[in-house]
This record gives sequence, C-alpha cells and structure tokens, in this order.
Amino acid sequence: MKRTWKPRWVVENRTPTFISPRPGHVKFGAVKYLWGNVPAIDVIQLGQNEGAEFQTPINLLFAASGDLRNIVLSVTSLPQSYRSPLSIVINDCDIDIVARNLIFLLIMFIEKDSNTAAEFMLHVWYSALVTEACYTLLQKKLKPLIEDVCNKIAGKPSRTLLGKTWHFGGSSLRLVLTREAWIRLPSYFNVPNGMTKKKAHAVRQAVVNPPLAGLGMIKYRNCGVLLPFGQPCEAFVIPNPTVFNSCDEWPMMDSADPSDGWSIKTFLATKAGPAKKDMYGQLHHYLKRLFTKFHCYLHSKPVSFELQHVYAQVLEETLAGKKFDRIEISNICDSNYLGIDITLRTLGPLLRSPSANRHATLITTFLNAVPEARMVFRMTEPFAAGLITKYMDRYDFAHAASSAGLKMKEEHTIIPAWPLRVNDSLHPAQKDREDFKLLLGTAHIGHERYMEWKVGAVRVAADTQLGGSCILS
Repeated sequence: MKRTWKPRWVVENRTPTFISPRPGHVKFGAVKYLWGNVPAIDVIQLGQNEGAEFQTPINLLFAASGDLRNIVLSVTSLPQSYRSPLSIVINDCDIDIVARNLIFLLIMFIEKDSNTAAEFMLHVWYSALVTEACYTLLQKKLKPLIEDVCNKIAGKPSRTLLGKTWHFGGSSLRLVLTREAWIRLPSYFNVPNGMTKKKAHAVRQAVVNPPLAGLGMIKYRNCGVLLPFGQPCEAFVIPNPTVFNSCDEWPMMDSADPSDGWSIKTFLATKAGPAKKDMYGQLHHYLKRLFTKFHCYLHSKPVSFELQHVYAQVLEETLAGKKFDRIEISNICDSNYLGIDITLRTLGPLLRSPSANRHATLITTFLNAVPEARMVFRMTEPFAAGLITKYMDRYDFAHAASSAGLKMKEEHTIIPAWPLRVNDSLHPAQKDREDFKLLLGTAHIGHERYMEWKVGAVRVAADTQLGGSCILS
C-alpha cells in the first residue's frame, strides 16, 4: 500500500458508509451481557495511590458490575502485605447477573479446595456445559442455602427488600433482594425441564456458528467448554443452569466471547501446554490461576461482600450513607444509558472526600461516546481525542461535574484514558505494530475512553462546614 493512499471517503470529504444512523451490522442473538465486553481493570491500584504499605480498610462500590472480573482482578492485585478488611458492594439491575455473581462467590466460599473451586467457577462462568461434580456442588451445597431463606420469607410481601448474610470465617457474603427475586433464585441452580446436552448444543449452535478462525476458537465455539486445545470435554454433560433459563434460547449474542473481558496481552503471556497459539487454552490457564489466587485470598483475609439488585440511581438510598474509596460504574454514563449528568449526581455523593481519602476515585467508562460524536457531528477525523472533546461539550461535562461536587482528575492513577488505543504516529515502532495486530484479534476498537473523578473543592468546603473526618494517609 502506498504511503499516499487515502480512503475514498477522505478524498471525497464525506461521511463513510460505515458511520451512519443505520446499523453497520446486524446483531444476532439475545442482547445480554453475562460476560464482560471490555478487559478487567484493577480499580484499587494501591501502589499508585494510597501506597503499597497502606493498611486501612477499603470500601469498593461496583454500581453496575456486570460479571465479577473487575472484583476478582482488583482483589488479587492487592499487595500480599495488605491484610485490612475489604468491603465490596456489587450491584446490577439484571437479576441474571446478580444470581450468577452470587453463585460464583458461594463456590469460592463453600468449596474448600482452591483448584476445584477455581475450575468450577471458570466453567459456571464461561462454559455452556458443566461436569456432574460441579452440578452436584450447586445442587447439594449451594441451592439449600437459598431454599432455606425462601422458606423463611414465604409470607412476606413480594416487593419487600430482604437481606441475608452468610459468614465464612472472618469474611461474609450478604444478598439483598425483593422477596419476588429471592423466590426466583433457586431456578438458577436447576437445568430447565427438557434441556439435555444435545438440546443445549443445538440451541447454542443456532446462534454461535464457528467462524473461519483458529482451531482453538472453532473447538470452543463447537463444544462450548473453555478448555485447552486437545483436552477432552466428554465429562461436561450437564447444561449450565446459570446460562440456560429455558430450552429455547442461548442468552447472548453470537459475538460474545470469554476473551473480551480480559487483557489479551496478559493471558497470551500464560503458558498453556504443548499446543501453539492456543488462545483459549492460555485463557483457561490464566483464569484458573487467577481464580485460585482469589479463592486463597477469600480464605485468608477478611472480605465482606454485599450483592444488590437495584437501579444505580437509587443506590444512595439503599446504602445508608456509606462512603467509598473507589466507585466503578461501567458505561452507564454513556448517553444511551443514564448519561454523565445523572451518573455523577447520583453516585458522586457516595465517594469519600479528600479529608477522608485524597485518593478516592470514581471511574467512568465511555464505550459509545466516540461513535456517537462521529455520527452527530459528521466528523471523519481518525483521532478520537477531538471527538471526545466535542462529546464532552455537547453534554456539558463541566456543569455535570460541578453540580455533583466532583472534578475530573487531570492525571489518571487507576487506568489510562485510552487503554486500548495503539500508537497512532506516522512511524510506529515494531511494538506498536504488534499491539495493533493484537487489537485486530479482539472485539475492541480502541475508542474505549475512561475518565476518573474526585471530590471537588465546592463539596470539600461543604463537607468541612458539616464537620471534618479523619485523614487516611
């Protein structure tokens, strides 16, 4: 390709056909996100913020959590020396997500063997089928915990919020649901009537057809079990009850992939046996080790989890004045969800002020801002930074922040502003070329934009008038 080559839409100074109000491609399958669609992040980053020697309890809020990937990575990335209590609130408005997250955590707490717990959690999370041993754990040890609660609350009004706390040594797991949701919960441990391994395969294949890709991907898409290439999957005979809610539907889009929720650079650095370029095998081994580490942490250090199932806008009411050192909100700040103004006004008050912790941070993710700006402003420039500036002006980010008593952080200390963007200079280095090739192999585009926020001077002054708090170093 000549250096002087330009796309026709640039030469003709027009909007390209792939950026228009009409959808560029048709999504196939159910629009549900049981698996994360952007790589997990460590929302604590203790070394870059409070410091590696920090030993004060930390409160985390995942206001629209999706799956547990950010929780798992954040906990397992803490320094070994950190032994203070962690308090983690995990909320999502989708009961399917909440139920699965509960099951993942119960597996971690109930199964004492770390390798077995990691294996079960991995397959309940990412495989369409599970083994009999895994299903037995769900049925015999986990489901009775839920049924016991359901029996006790049978006479309560259906919309009443009811909480149950399980204690595991120095750690705990609390679940707050309406009675209606509690009564539905046992179904996530049961395979739907009439669903068999053969039926599950047919339902899934109707949506997820193997692409013309590597053998590892073809194998995973064919069998639906996340295993290294060459490892037999005959033992996986029971449809995953947390995935199949009926006999008629695979609940995700055809594009959904386990690799989307994790850093491809990180898991491709994992050794995965003799098969070369076995991406799914490397992901399997990476997750198995990560989940094993997560299990060990939960069984050796104090962590309290609270799962909620409410809309993020009402969390301030359900959390009874609790303040947090980190708040991660996924992309509900995108304009097609809550938008930046409502997001900051409703969740900003839950962030600790600098007098309590000067490193307290609220993290927003914008997945749709750049394509929206391209469409609205009919801009063809390739640089996303200019587009995001116009997007911020359009939705008056400055006013939204000041109204919420927040301020955008000039220097990110949790995650880079554009973590998935490659070097776009005219003379990229070999590393940049390799990064670009990796990006092409993922579902990520590079326009994913993160912003970090802290409590602003106006709210600090207001908090000071109400009375100061102790300072965390």
